[in-house]
Amino acid sequence: MNRFGVVNAGPYTAKLVEPIIPSFLDADLQIRYYSCESLYNIAKICRVDVLSHFSDIFDVLWRVTADTDQNVRGGAELLDRLIMDIVLSKEDFDISILMTLIRDRIYTQTTSNRRFIMQWLNTINSTPYFSVIPFISEISDGLFKMLGENAPAVRELCETVLGNFLVALKKSPEKLAPIDRIQMVNVLVAHTHENEPILARKLSLIWLEEFVKLYKSELLPMLSTFLVGILPSIDQHELKADCVNRLLMGLIGEGVRDAEKLEQKDLDNTIEILLKNINHEKVETRVTVLNWIRHLHTTMPTEIFAHLNSIFPQLLKTLSDDSDEVLLLDLFLISNICQSDQEFLKKFSENLLEMFRNDANLLNERGVLIIRQLCLLLPPSSIYRTICELLEKEEKHLFAQNMVSTLHGVLLTATELFILRDELRHLETEESKELFQCIFRVWSNRPIALIGLCLLSQHYKESADISLLLSQVDITVDVLLEIDKLVNLIESPVLAYVRMDLLSANHRPPLCTVLSALLMLLPQSDAFVTLHKRLQAVPALVSIE
Repeated sequence: MNRFGVVNAGPYTAKLVEPIIPSFLDADLQIRYYSCESLYNIAKICRVDVLSHFSDIFDVLWRVTADTDQNVRGGAELLDRLIMDIVLSKEDFDISILMTLIRDRIYTQTTSNRRFIMQWLNTINSTPYFSVIPFISEISDGLFKMLGENAPAVRELCETVLGNFLVALKKSPEKLAPIDRIQMVNVLVAHTHENEPILARKLSLIWLEEFVKLYKSELLPMLSTFLVGILPSIDQHELKADCVNRLLMGLIGEGVRDAEKLEQKDLDNTIEILLKNINHEKVETRVTVLNWIRHLHTTMPTEIFAHLNSIFPQLLKTLSDDSDEVLLLDLFLISNICQSDQEFLKKFSENLLEMFRNDANLLNERGVLIIRQLCLLLPPSSIYRTICELLEKEEKHLFAQNMVSTLHGVLLTATELFILRDELRHLETEESKELFQCIFRVWSNRPIALIGLCLLSQHYKESADISLLLSQVDITVDVLLEIDKLVNLIESPVLAYVRMDLLSANHRPPLCTVLSALLMLLPQSDAFVTLHKRLQAVPALVSIE
């Protein structure tokens, strides 16, 4: 009888199934239970013929899976398992019907319904002749939302389903249409937001990493979208946003083909996102933004030039960043830009002085670091010439004095300025002579610094003349501190040749005048004792001439 029923049940399937469907909605739990039992028996006999009513059956299963009665749910579970087996037995089953039904229900908030959906997805995905990849973009958002489910078992099942989907995608990436790839990236980026559950953020970044590996330069038009997702998460290494970032940077390298480079509109969008995040609260994000700008400037200098007018002001503002790492990277980037265009060096110097003028703490706390780093990255002579030319026109005398003190201290102590010191000492070229004259004029704001400059360049007579005029200067605490620093510099290796010139009959008189004048102005301090001992040694020295 069973064999006869299986073979000949087809024409009667509709008459058997359709009357039962409304019974699943009955208020009486016993009727709902017997509906499950009846449909189970019909499906067992009719097998694939019941799939002509698959949409109705799936809908009632969806409902009774969340039934309030445990017996009904148990009956629904058995029926569900049977329907799954029947679907799996029919290799030509139209999976788009199932995926449409799931898509329409993917945002359910009911735990049992979520489990029901994922069991179907997991089962279908594990079957070789069915592929869910073409439909992933339609259901992925809902699945990632399920990662915030309170029930651990559902979260784990959802993670498993997403993991299996990713494995399937890696095996057949071509099955995901280009338009669906774009939609998927948008979905994944949305779930990297810091308000999303940590599991959703982690998995979405894993997916983004695999997307870059799979589709490479095809995703370059979406670079700005990727950056929206990875920049805020770059500090959390367990999320692996930094891995995605490195892969994306690798897509824009010096060796890439022209066809793989960023289009102008995509570059525009990318720069916009980078500048929005350049002042991000997280140091790691700010560093990543600067690295991206540097990378783009290095690999696409011509294309990035059009954006320098919007980038450069932001880089200047970043000079006041609290992080040394950000500051040094910012200076490196600024120096790269200034090397390519002299006008930017002047513009940068103007803005730098403006920042120092408006923020004394920035000058006092970071001024030396900024000047030294600039001299490491750019020719020191260019830096000093440009800044001094601007300081010649400075109207605020006190600020000019403070700038001279900072510049002078760096000039006489920083290892980065060894070559510049050597040029100013020998003055062998017209350029070095012009630079010396420019510095000399500006250093006139600080007599002690001017004396130091003359000692550096071995203009001892001029330094003696200036030292004799110190009686006309208001000797403040700042002046005394400058003298103290100058004495220490005279005793340092940098000015060792000045001390040796005390052996010269020609140089000794003006040098002794300078040292004596400084001694007369100093209070009884360590610097006084040091200088006094140096002068006491002079008469005992034997002239080398």
